[in-house]
Amino acid sequence: MYLRAFLALMTLSLCCNQLFAQTAPCVGDLLFLNLEGPLAAKYAALTLRNLNKPASALTVSIGGAVTRKLPNGKFEVESSTVIKSAGHPDRMITLTASVEPSKIITEPTPKGTLVYASPNSTGVPATQDMVSQSIRLADFKGLKLRSWKLDEEFGDQ
Repeated sequence: MYLRAFLALMTLSLCCNQLFAQTAPCVGDLLFLNLEGPLAAKYAALTLRNLNKPASALTVSIGGAVTRKLPNGKFEVESSTVIKSAGHPDRMITLTASVEPSKIITEPTPKGTLVYASPNSTGVPATQDMVSQSIRLADFKGLKLRSWKLDEEFGDQ
């Protein structure tokens, strides 16, 4: 009887470890960059003209990608955003950070969980087990935040 209970617990443990495992990121993986503190304040100041919140109350979440694995074992992540503001020239904000793989958080979304495309959308059940990856960034250590004036843009979109 104890053996059956032990085997059942081991099987359950292995299944949960497969679903909730901290998987190592790969080049090309998309992830959420959760900016906090002074970094969030600076990013918001670059993207918004009128910011009336103190830095301590600010969190900015943006999408980014793992662009390469560095020789020191860290990963480089990047994000770019085009800023269009009436009466001002178009700009681009780029963020590049060198991050420890252990700082990247993997969050599972089990099959059947309602997922939302935006806060006002209707939830749709996930059709398969999924994982999302994110990282918290709060200061400028190992990070560059750049603002570019967009001189030319080609295409019709």
